[in-house]
Amino acid sequence: MRGEYVIRFKNGDDEDEEIIVPNTLIGEGQAALAHALFNGNDLSSFSFTIGLFSEVPAYAAVHADPYTTEPVGNGYARQAHAATGWTITAVDESVYAESATVTFTATGADYDKTFNRFFLTAITEEPAATFTSKLISYSSALAAAVQLLDTQTYNVAYRVYMK
Repeated sequence: MRGEYVIRFKNGDDEDEEIIVPNTLIGEGQAALAHALFNGNDLSSFSFTIGLFSEVPAYAAVHADPYTTEPVGNGYARQAHAATGWTITAVDESVYAESATVTFTATGADYDKTFNRFFLTAITEEPAATFTSKLISYSSALAAAVQLLDTQTYNVAYRVYMK
């Protein structure tokens, strides 16, 4: 299993472009995902969040909430996804699932922190009403840190390859 983050934007010619950012998959988060997919777990109790930060997190089963370099306020919020509704694509020998594109928007003021990485967490409800959040992946660093200024947006999706 491997994954990557997809950044979508319009270039100066107003054409859609993508930047692919590789990632590191965390063992325990990857195991939770595989367990849900292949051991018949009820995926309705499984969801994901994508967030922004500027650190290399410790390999821990439970992620920080929030990370010390994660923006706070001014419109920032981790973007949630259900476990359903991902697009499945087969290209030659590769098969991948892609989340919907999420948009981060600074509102009312600039984000209070710059970011140069993304993270994906899995949130499970086991047993009922007990939520556990596990880090699945974090991206490689972008070439330069990003500062979202008031009203600016940033679009990100996540792909996970089965092969």
